[in-house]
Amino acid sequence: MKRKSISQIVVVMVVLAGFLALTSISSPDRARAAETIKIGSLMPQSGPLAVPGMAWNRGFEIYADVLKDQGGITINGKQYVFEVLDEDAQGSADAARSAALKLVHREGVKFVLGGLLEPVIQATNSVCEKAGVFYGATNANIPGHPADVSPDKPMQVRLNINYDDTHVVDLKYLKEHYPEAGKLAIVAPDIGYEPMIKRFREQTAERKFDIVHVEKFQWGTTDFVPVMTKVLKSKPDVIFAMVSGQAQYQLQAARQLGFNGPFVSNSPLAPGVFFNVVGRDICDKLIINSINTVETNEHIEEVINRWEEKYGERFVTDGVQGYDALWVLAQAIEEAQSLDPKKVMDAFESLTERGDLETCHGPACMGGKERFGVNHVLMRPIPVTHVVDGEIASTEMFPARCE
Repeated sequence: MKRKSISQIVVVMVVLAGFLALTSISSPDRARAAETIKIGSLMPQSGPLAVPGMAWNRGFEIYADVLKDQGGITINGKQYVFEVLDEDAQGSADAARSAALKLVHREGVKFVLGGLLEPVIQATNSVCEKAGVFYGATNANIPGHPADVSPDKPMQVRLNINYDDTHVVDLKYLKEHYPEAGKLAIVAPDIGYEPMIKRFREQTAERKFDIVHVEKFQWGTTDFVPVMTKVLKSKPDVIFAMVSGQAQYQLQAARQLGFNGPFVSNSPLAPGVFFNVVGRDICDKLIINSINTVETNEHIEEVINRWEEKYGERFVTDGVQGYDALWVLAQAIEEAQSLDPKKVMDAFESLTERGDLETCHGPACMGGKERFGVNHVLMRPIPVTHVVDGEIASTEMFPARCE
């Protein structure tokens, strides 16, 4: 009896082992067998840009989690997932260069994302270009700046829109909703925005707006009452806060001084930032180029839910841009069917029709040839969220311009 029991156990174990092996092979959880692609992240995790840097980086991480849950991307029949290697760029060119050298030469990374300031972008690309590594810059405060995309930077793309592409969208929205507003004042940080201001002057003139004042403030300003005091002497109908992460404080100062007209912020700052920092009571006639986190689509909803589950903290909308950047890179790698950075760059340059790429904002493409000489800029839909009496009245998405 004992010998028979042992034999039966052996048979059962063999059958069970075979079943488990078969189950493993046919399992839909392909990510277990997937190979890993290292993605270098160079975002500021300390210093004055730590909040958006952290948000972008978390967006990268969330997309990496989603990709793993989906089983990865397929390249020549093999599955691949992403591992994000995070280095602190600190908002410093020196720190970014050191971190890029570590990622490229010590970690063997072939794909690097990051950079919010032009000096950081320039320093990072100098390392990546020399090593033949793909570099996806995540920002350009000043489109066309020497650090931005150009034909002499064959390994650099920018996985973010031209901020000044929001100008025409915002002016159109103003005309429709505030037709009586004709005089605009610009408030901008004094860090080289002159090309954007010049472009804005041309765009406003075409649409019968007058720029009555341009006020530049020193980087790091915290008290905007003196700034807005100068602005309001020109009696503008509209104040336009040009690509500023401090637009909420500018709005607060303007309202304190009695300005009741429309206030436009074309940075990605979300409505919740304004509500939480300065209160809903002064958030009226507020037009911002950020997503609406209340009424979302399925992709944004997933980013928000995963953020809250993974980090247990309030969502920061820059996370969506980080998610989009890594998602777009995944699409280009799969299009290239290669891990060769040069072939991935070629794939990016071919994705120039609206809908060739998908983002949380909607159908997108690569563009920039007409303006920068290369199709190395992500063109995605631009949101316009309108806040009235402290509540989100509407969000309209303007389609990507693929040119």
